[in-house]
Amino acid sequence: MILFCDFDGTLMREEIPGDFERNLEAISRFRAAGNKFALATGRGLASVLRGFPNYREYVDYLVLDNGALCLGQNGVLFDYLIPEETARRLVNYTCEYAAGHRVGFTFYNSQGQESKELSGSQTKIRIWVDDDDFMGKMNAELSERFKQDNVIFFTGHRAALALIHFRPDAGYSCLLDATPAAAGKEAAIKRLSGILGDKEVITVGDGNNDLGMIQKFEGYIMSSAAPFLLAEVDESHHADSVAGLIDQLLEKH
Repeated sequence: MILFCDFDGTLMREEIPGDFERNLEAISRFRAAGNKFALATGRGLASVLRGFPNYREYVDYLVLDNGALCLGQNGVLFDYLIPEETARRLVNYTCEYAAGHRVGFTFYNSQGQESKELSGSQTKIRIWVDDDDFMGKMNAELSERFKQDNVIFFTGHRAALALIHFRPDAGYSCLLDATPAAAGKEAAIKRLSGILGDKEVITVGDGNNDLGMIQKFEGYIMSSAAPFLLAEVDESHHADSVAGLIDQLLEKH
């Protein structure tokens, strides 16, 4: 069995004292029983290292950048990239479209590095935006404009970021993540599970970028997720904590 777990708002919930430590203890028991544990997050590697520096003690696989990069203990297993030429057009068009609004960019590559300067192909481009309503309009515009370039977008609304205590870059309130259309957590999980062979796949998360993997596999949603997301998943697959879910899985198996 392999459990794919979101990070922010799922494995890490800052508002609940001791929750992270209980989750890590449960992961150790889960792996000791012969199972695998994978982190499936919209974060890049540098961001994971800031929030979870000792992840290697608990994590067998990392699905990063909303599925655009997958790492094993020995390095990159596979990646999906936005070509540099497409990335530059995306940045230039975004700046033109956002006239009157403040936008910023963070770039992520397959070496797990993040930068404020674009260089080479990218696993993810994070667009920081100063207004939630405008970000929604930008999402619709960019999704249509770059559909033929096989780029898709994931929204990070102000309320959703506040729910997981995510701290936006200085001066911004929300974000839009651009990734290759072939990516997505569910696509990466399907590919990785094919590499690993015949293993039962379980998923758990709390955000809109988790819904695909929750619905495609035997997925659970955190009971602390937004109401509109909870409504998409049967109540029998609502989880109060990662540790509680792991205990349930170990008892079941």
